[in-house]
Parts: sequence; C-alpha cells; structure tokens
Amino acid sequence: MRALLFLFILILLPIEAFSASTLDWKGPPFFVMTHGMLVSELLKNFGANYDIPVITSPSIRDVFIGRFEKGTPEQQLDRLARTYNLVWYYDGKALYVYKNNEVKSSVITPEFDTREQLKEYVLQAGVLAEGTCQLRQIGVSQSFEIYGVPECVKHITDIASQLSVASRNQAQVDQQKENVQVFPLKYASATDVTYQYRNQSVIIPGVVTVLQRMNNSQAVNSASTPTQLNAAQQETESSGPTFSADPRQNAVVVRDHDANMPMYQRLISQLDHRQDAIEITVSIIDVNAEDLGALGIDWAANADIGGMNLQLNTNLSSGSGYATSVITNASDFMVRVNALEQKSQAKVLSQPSVVTLNNVQAVLDKNTTFYTKLVGDKVAKLASITSGTLMQVTPRVVKNEAGIAEVLLLLSIQDGSQQSSALGADGMPQVQNSEIDTQATLKSGQSLLLGGFVQDQDIVTERKIPLLGDIYLIGNFFKSKETTKVQTVRLFLIKA
Repeated sequence: MRALLFLFILILLPIEAFSASTLDWKGPPFFVMTHGMLVSELLKNFGANYDIPVITSPSIRDVFIGRFEKGTPEQQLDRLARTYNLVWYYDGKALYVYKNNEVKSSVITPEFDTREQLKEYVLQAGVLAEGTCQLRQIGVSQSFEIYGVPECVKHITDIASQLSVASRNQAQVDQQKENVQVFPLKYASATDVTYQYRNQSVIIPGVVTVLQRMNNSQAVNSASTPTQLNAAQQETESSGPTFSADPRQNAVVVRDHDANMPMYQRLISQLDHRQDAIEITVSIIDVNAEDLGALGIDWAANADIGGMNLQLNTNLSSGSGYATSVITNASDFMVRVNALEQKSQAKVLSQPSVVTLNNVQAVLDKNTTFYTKLVGDKVAKLASITSGTLMQVTPRVVKNEAGIAEVLLLLSIQDGSQQSSALGADGMPQVQNSEIDTQATLKSGQSLLLGGFVQDQDIVTERKIPLLGDIYLIGNFFKSKETTKVQTVRLFLIKA
C-alpha cells in the first residue's frame, strides 16, 4: 500500500529528482557593475546566466549600486543575502529568494495515520534545506511543524494534503474489499441451543444469532439514506455482512468488508469466554402441618431449627401463601427432617440435581400426563393434561461490595397435582397448581428454603384380623377402613 501511495504522490508532485536541493551551476562566471539596479532584477540576471529560473519576493525592493564581485555562485548569493537581509531556497526547479522576515512556521495535521509516510516522502522528495526548510513532529501527536520560506511551507503542505487524499482513497478501496473469515469458538456455541419441556421450546441464542440481531439493529437505526450513497455503495450496503455457523468446528463464518474483520474478531472474543459451572440441588419435602412445629418453623414470623434463626419472610394467609428463608446449615436441617421421616411425619419426595452454566437456565421437571376425552358434535379427541413439579432456575454469579462471589438465583416453581377425588361440574378431573416466582442471593454454603403451601390429603388406613380378614367375600366382616384427612406442607430446599 505504501508503494502505491508513493507512486501516486510522485505522479501528482512534479519532483524530478530526490537530490533537487543540490544546485548544478552551468554557465560562465557572473559579473556586473551598475550605478543602480533593483536587487530583484540583479537576481533574475544572475539566474539567467546559469540557466536557473529565479523567483523573488515582492518584498524585495532594494537597489544594488556598485560592482558585483566574481566568485562561486553560492558565495555571490550569500554575499547578497548578508547585505540585503535575504534568504534563498532551491527546490530542484527554481531558485526562490525572500526577505529574512518572511521565514515562518506552520503546523499541519495530516488525515489518517500517515506520520511515518509523510516524513519518508519529504526526505525522498529532497525539499528540506538547513535553515530554509525544516520539518519536525510535535511530540507523539500526528501534527508536524514546518519551518522555512513560504515555498517550503507550501510544498510540504501539498505533499501532506495529497498523501491524505491517497490514503483516503486507498481506505475506501479497502473498505469495499470483501473477505470471508472463520472464527473458531472454544466455549460459546455458534448455533442456537434448543430444549423443550411441557410442549414449550426454549432457545438459547448462539453467537451467530447474536451477530445477526446486532446487524439487523444497526440496519434499522442507520442514519444513511439512499441519496447519500452512490450506486456502488448502495449495492454493497444492501448486501450487508453475512454470518453463518459451522457446527462441525463450532465456528462462526463471517463475510464482510475486510476493514471490519478486526472488529468482529474483538467482538467474538468477548462473547466466547469461559462460563462457571454451577451445581443446583433441590430437596422436595412434605411435612405434616401439625408436625411442622417439631422443626421449629413459625411461618408467620421466623423459624428456630436446631438453634438456627431463619428469619422468614412470609405472605401466608389461610395456607395460600408461601415463605422464603436462607439457611446457613442445610445439613442440620436435613437431620431434623430425617428424624421426622422416621416417624412418618415427613417425607423426602426427591432430591434431583443439575449442573448448568452461569446465566444459563436449568429446568427440573417431574410430571404426570393424563388424557381426557373431548367430545364435540361430530368429532372426539383426547386432550393431554400435565401436572407435577417444575422448577426453572437461572443462576448468576455476582460479586458483592467486598469482592466475594455470590450466587443470584432467579427461580420459578410450579407444583401441581391431580385431585383424583375432585371432579368439576362437567365431570372433568381437577388439577391443583401452586406457583412461586422469586429471587435470592446465596453466599457460599447457604441454601434457600421455599414453602408454605398447605395441601389436603386423604390417608386410608385399613385394619383387619389376620387370616380372617383375607378370606374372600366374608373377609370384609373382619376388617375396616378409616379415612383420615391430613394437611401437609411442601418445602423446597435449594442449594447452589
């Protein structure tokens, strides 16, 4: 690219040689004697003698009287300069002569990052001269100070301007150049991850989907209008970047302008970072409501379990609400539950666990599906009804003010069961559902206790005389059944 820019500048700037500042004097020695001649006229005659164009400043109005002594051309020029306060500068094509007070400094700031190129091209052009044309960079900025005669300032400014134009044109060409690049991923998924539960689909967007949504958002919010773009730009903009996934390599394939590839590299690297793995364990416990006091739980205020004060938050009202609590010692709590379980006063229904990634939703679902017949005028079909325990949890690792990692849990629990003894007005079975939506932050070693929903259960107890109660038909006379209504409280103990 630098070679192309240099050739471009050589075409635009008529510099015939890089050693243009070296004068090649051709001609006989110059001598003159006069009673009165303008210095500007004398200088032009001097240049004509050596076949060198001389351009003098309008500020030179001095008159030369006397004898112009012989000597080398440089000596003659220096003698005139000392006598009339002049300064001369040769750019390779013409000799410029100015007054001393016309030497000035100027600051330029080229467009784009052309600092090294500007210094290189000015040196190669041979326009610099000690005392009459100097160039220096200002600190680490992109600005330069030019010190010299007006022609020097103009010459270097033209080089900087045309270099900026060449860089701008080259940048536009590079921006329109398309490229295809593959970005392999280590941790993130290039494709979408989809899973289903209870006839619902959950889609976790992959990196390709994230890039496509970002590009669509930019296209909608773009301030450019077709009138601001030429035909070629409109065609390029209309196509836009293309993102696709290669599942075999778990890689993102991007087709876009070559100048945008570094931006995609940085963005994809930020999206592809390692996520922490978090294990979530849930204990589902049923406790007899009348025996709940044995655990020391007071849903209306707080709980005292094994000497631990749980400080419960409660919205209970006639068994329709729920309470939450943070337990610092889940092992002691489970010891109390196991003691009640030995007395048939509590029951641990299940203890599922799952490992998920930070900020990725996990689903624990245990359900039962039954079917009921729907009869219409001319058709009949079976409809499925699903009930059971469904927990959706999204863990998120956050750091508190002390820099200690904590786990923020976003929880949604649905607990349902079919009421076999309850039928609706149309004879259809009924399903009882309870739902909890909450958030909690757990420190290391802590567990979250949710519960408080009261359920009515019918427990059938059969009593019979051994052997006689098992005789066919007449055995019913020697046994009896007793139905007892029991209220149970369902608890969820969650540890992450």
